[in-house]
Amino acid sequence: YQRRVHGCLAVSDLGHCERHPEQAHQVNIPAWMGSLPANCLVIHISTDIVYSGKHGGNLETQADPVCVYGLSKLLGEQYLQKNHPHHITLRSALIYGPPPFLSTPKASFVQATLKALDTNSPITCFTDEKRTPVYVMDIVQVVLALLRRDTHTPAVYNLGGLECVSRYEMAALVCEAAGRAPHSAERPTGSGG
Repeated sequence: YQRRVHGCLAVSDLGHCERHPEQAHQVNIPAWMGSLPANCLVIHISTDIVYSGKHGGNLETQADPVCVYGLSKLLGEQYLQKNHPHHITLRSALIYGPPPFLSTPKASFVQATLKALDTNSPITCFTDEKRTPVYVMDIVQVVLALLRRDTHTPAVYNLGGLECVSRYEMAALVCEAAGRAPHSAERPTGSGG
């Protein structure tokens, strides 16, 4: 392949996407990738939010997003599949890791949990949404492994960690790793979406 492009740009704040669906679609549907040379490999980072969670979340499960963010990411995948012959889509689960080196308008779940601990503020953590959090450097290793390959067949892969946890359970793990008690995590009954 002559060139390789990695599609990591996204508007991923679910609330923001619901309030600004036009912006979510404009950013999350990578129309600019359609103009790339045909011999260019595109590795597109998508999300497990393309699944509703009603039927599990594996590649045999039909994607059925229930929010603007999930729909915009699925439409982005479909656009890429239709308009670019050499693509790989990686549907990542909830990503965790060190703070990003570039500032972002919203902290990751881990950073928000740590900030709540530092300021002794409560944090709302839902229990009815299960995810398989994946470490950001594991995603990097997958991308590097894909780049080392000589040939590629268009494909979609799900990327997740080994454990399936709720946001509440993940917050408890963050508290444990920080040496703090999860006393300030609240458990509401509804989904955080």
